[in-house]
Amino acid sequence: MSRLDFPGLDAALSRLRETRGRAFWRSLDELVDRPDFRATIEARFPNLVRSTADWRRRDILKCLGGAIALAGLDGCERRPDERALPYVVEPEGTVIGLPRAYATAVTMEGIAQPVIGQTREGRPVKLEGNPRHPASGGATDAFTQAALLDLYDPDRSAAPRHLQAMTSWGDFDRMFAAEAARLDQSGGAGFRLLTGPLTSPTALRQIEVMRRRWPHARWHSFSATEGRWPEAAAASFGRQLDRRLQLERAHVIVSLDDDLLGPGPLQTFHAQGWMQRRIAYQSGNGDALLLVAEPTPTLTGVTATDRLPAAVSKLPALLIGIAQALGVDGLRPQPLNAREKSWVEAAASSLNQHRGRGLLTVGLHAAPALQQFALALNQRLGNLGGRLNS
Repeated sequence: MSRLDFPGLDAALSRLRETRGRAFWRSLDELVDRPDFRATIEARFPNLVRSTADWRRRDILKCLGGAIALAGLDGCERRPDERALPYVVEPEGTVIGLPRAYATAVTMEGIAQPVIGQTREGRPVKLEGNPRHPASGGATDAFTQAALLDLYDPDRSAAPRHLQAMTSWGDFDRMFAAEAARLDQSGGAGFRLLTGPLTSPTALRQIEVMRRRWPHARWHSFSATEGRWPEAAAASFGRQLDRRLQLERAHVIVSLDDDLLGPGPLQTFHAQGWMQRRIAYQSGNGDALLLVAEPTPTLTGVTATDRLPAAVSKLPALLIGIAQALGVDGLRPQPLNAREKSWVEAAASSLNQHRGRGLLTVGLHAAPALQQFALALNQRLGNLGGRLNS
């Protein structure tokens, strides 16, 4: 390697050699011999000096460790004193310290998750699945377990906010009363209500009362998980329908980028259904085949009988290949490699063998036309509605 050569290099190296930085001790032996250190120890820890003239490494480390611990305690955040006080009027039959359990539900995307809530002195402390509910069988997912944290979020605002500034509920009531009077005059023009999926009869009834009072108001509902399914359902059936998959009755499932067993409001229910199907298969009752094509690994793909890594752009070709193998005419063949052809043939053969007891599903985020095509194939195979045979 050639020597670096540019103006000022030699002068910079000379200054670097002459510069002396701070001196650091490399061992406790060097530190003990320094007069300033001995004077500091004598001033702050006189008992250590009087106990022995020969300081040991262990003693010095104890002193340093204690000083660091005390410094850390001094820097801890001081939160206000929040004491858990006992009942002012104790409910009849209550035993302090004895937990009580209640059957309740936690909603996610408008779907109720059946749970048993455990409380202590009226404070919820734990959520578990309800073993008596047939939909879950006592199981829960991570989202349901974490729902309890919403009650104890220390960063949750304790008061209303207006334009990033703290306000009071009294100010909110006055502002809303004035706004409601204005909306009464305009019939609700310009008012928008945004919610997630709702299944609460009380909330739906209140929204209906509001819409009758303000006919020009608009209500928007957004779901992060339903994808484009509402469009596909409305185009296929003439109205929006919820998707209810009976995995416990499906002897074969062919999934195109649809994480049935993954995160979502129906994760527990789908996992419970597929577990029942697997138990039945292990007992000699039919099959439990799961064929998955997906671009990225998912929980469904991990448990698949045969998983095909496939890009999203390949999903239409795979679906058309399955339809052609099932005898659907009038489709233009799509190019597939040998591995993809083998997977398509296995999927079509399994679906054809288990007519009325299978399921072909496409991810909810896929194009509505692709989901409609899958629904049509399920209809052709007799897999829709209540015709599934156990």
